Amino acid sequence: MTKLLPLLFLLSPPIAFAEGTVRFEQIVHYSEGVAGHSIKVVMHQRLYDFSKHDVKGGDAGARGPATIDGTTILGTDGSSPKMLDGWPMLKTLVSIELEWDGQRIPVPKELHLNLLSLTLREDSIQFIPRPSGEELLIQATGGDGGGSYLVQLVLRKDGNHQQFEGCEEVLPPYPHEICEQIGTDEEGRVIVRYFNWLGPGSAADAVLRSPDARYEVTLVQPTGDEKSTLIVLRDLKTNQQIWDFDYDSVAERHVSDLRGGWSPDSRHLALTIQVARVVETMVLRVEEEKVEEVEMLPIPEKLDNPSYTHRGGEFFSHWESNEALWINNNTKNRSFRFFMTQDGKMLADAFEDDPAP
Repeated sequence: MTKLLPLLFLLSPPIAFAEGTVRFEQIVHYSEGVAGHSIKVVMHQRLYDFSKHDVKGGDAGARGPATIDGTTILGTDGSSPKMLDGWPMLKTLVSIELEWDGQRIPVPKELHLNLLSLTLREDSIQFIPRPSGEELLIQATGGDGGGSYLVQLVLRKDGNHQQFEGCEEVLPPYPHEICEQIGTDEEGRVIVRYFNWLGPGSAADAVLRSPDARYEVTLVQPTGDEKSTLIVLRDLKTNQQIWDFDYDSVAERHVSDLRGGWSPDSRHLALTIQVARVVETMVLRVEEEKVEEVEMLPIPEKLDNPSYTHRGGEFFSHWESNEALWINNNTKNRSFRFFMTQDGKMLADAFEDDPAP
């Protein structure tokens, strides 16, 4: 059972005495055991002196929101924090202490120092660990009025932490998705993408094992000079890598979503890989240590549907049998069933209309 023990104290300016300073903090303690792993988090929020940091933007006429050391500041509605009362002493999340299986995992200040005035009440913060016990999602609200925001912090045992600004300003009723704002289009509208947190086959899983436990798909996150995420298929019987895929030539971006599934007989693997707005769905045939991509034939005209104007793509849904699977095309508001032809190709033979957008 999750143990969330928030210790909240009224925040006020430091009180100066002859021999020191008393600081009032807000502190949240979290601990939980998941899949044999022990996770402990301590979060500290208090007044912090920003005068020694590089704070830019957010002034009248400036392009883009205010930033601190290059990271967007949350809690000011894009305005410069220099206009806030008390500047340069502002309330922010000054540290996150993370312990995983008894080992201290560093959490850099760049991950949280931009989060001004988090609410830090039991009804405004959530801790949701992955079933694997190696990742933890923290969702919290902050700011007020026009500066209200939702932040989603992903802490990982391997230290590859991430921060996402939520697309809403309140905690979701159930944490199915993470929302990431990835840029703007030609008309200045914000572009977002979603990926499942607790759903099977999502990017956070990092592991997709075949039903016979012979093969496994993993995400290898970039390190050092590497710029893209590598998707690797391994034969667990021989412990050999038998296939890989990377997106370095596309956008030099991390894989933002990976979903897929094995056919019940473990002979075919369907994958949907998303990097920013680039989506690719493929089917692989796996026989011993031989892997080849299955050709997807064009959708027959009698089954097809005109594309709508909104962005999207083809996403794997589920396997119906060893020889048939469903793929959703959200640009057409239609899901198609593909079956394996006698010459080993995939051809659509049925469809279901999806709800109108």
